[in-house]
Amino acid sequence: MLHPRGSIRLLVHLMNRIYLGAIGCTRGGRDLETSEEAALSPEEIRRAASLRHLPARRRFVAGRWLARTMLSGLMDVPGPMIPISISSGGRPVLEEGGAWSFSISHSGDIAVCAVSDIPVGVDVERVASRHAMMDIAREFFHPREAKAVAERLAVQGADQAAELFTAYWTLKEAHLKRRGEKVWGMKDTPEFSLARAPGKVFRENGPAWYCLGIPSSALPPFPYLVAVSAGEDGEGVSLSRVELHLRFLLAGDPPPRVLFRSESAGPPGGRE
Repeated sequence: MLHPRGSIRLLVHLMNRIYLGAIGCTRGGRDLETSEEAALSPEEIRRAASLRHLPARRRFVAGRWLARTMLSGLMDVPGPMIPISISSGGRPVLEEGGAWSFSISHSGDIAVCAVSDIPVGVDVERVASRHAMMDIAREFFHPREAKAVAERLAVQGADQAAELFTAYWTLKEAHLKRRGEKVWGMKDTPEFSLARAPGKVFRENGPAWYCLGIPSSALPPFPYLVAVSAGEDGEGVSLSRVELHLRFLLAGDPPPRVLFRSESAGPPGGRE
């Protein structure tokens, strides 16, 4: 199993069938297990074996394992037989289109995957104060977004500013990945007018978006933010319901907290 103590897996199910999964990658220095490789395609197994940097190898296997496991349950097809290829932009995609779209992201000890029947992008980042945080914000963010990070830095300090910075970054990355674009297109992403209130709802006419914070007690020592963007540009997506299901959490772990969401994303539902 790829679920060590302290790892986390999330499932978010919206009306338009969007599923978001996350999993811890570290397994105490052990080599890859045959049962985990069994869900991968032969080409993915060969690629994993060619990765000499063990953390990179674990992240690759965790991401592909998670994607194939989620898709297998939705498509009723064995994981290794799911036709995944690499797009011209270098991202894994289902061959010949198909009913499902998926996106994978990694950061630190966590891999995430989003699967949907509409275009979807996902990004995960570990929240940490960055030396060049403001330089990056001024270079890639909308001026008002960079100003918001600077104000948070001046009033609340580096840790709180880092959380807002990471929220902007993950939302923009998810937006770009949904469109199949590279990170250098970040300057052309929409402005996200985020407020400080948890769970703040924003009215948007375009794709739905959602940002979750994973508390540090679930994956110490740093918290993570996960963002998902789903839908088509210029079209509102009716996502009036979200059911949030937690798996593989230690007893007593706090649930992910809602940071920001568009109106179309809807509030989270119950916990299992």
